[in-house]
Amino acid sequence: GNRLYDAMTVANHNLLFGFSSTMTNHLTTKVNKCVDEAYLDLEDGSLAILETKVWGFSSNRSLSAHKRNPDHKDWLSSPAFPGHGGLNEKGALNEEDLHIDPRLRAFVITGCGGGTSGVIGAFSCHNTSMGPSCNHYDPDWAGAAKVAAKEA
Repeated sequence: GNRLYDAMTVANHNLLFGFSSTMTNHLTTKVNKCVDEAYLDLEDGSLAILETKVWGFSSNRSLSAHKRNPDHKDWLSSPAFPGHGGLNEKGALNEEDLHIDPRLRAFVITGCGGGTSGVIGAFSCHNTSMGPSCNHYDPDWAGAAKVAAKEA
């Protein structure tokens, strides 16, 4: 974990199910300050939203909970669910690898001069999910994505 995750999820007598109003208020204040500062620096630009599916990179470690979801039976077969097409795209993955949200998204913000102002990546996977074959410390998917983006 990390300090933010640990602080928000630890159970003790001062917290209600891991929720800390002090921590939440602190984070809200900081985020609002960042938004206000960004607004003052506002300039024309564009936002590109990119999405692809990434299979075989993550596993569902709570498959029994997933199967209790009434929509479980449609996860791979219905276009309404992110797992749709997994069997066709990747062939023979195990059940844990198929029952994930495989969508990898990137939000790329560019200024009017064409330079990249920011990139946000989103993948429904903890940053501790490299799998059993990864036996060394690694920045995981987010760190690897950052390095690849800087090299591009």
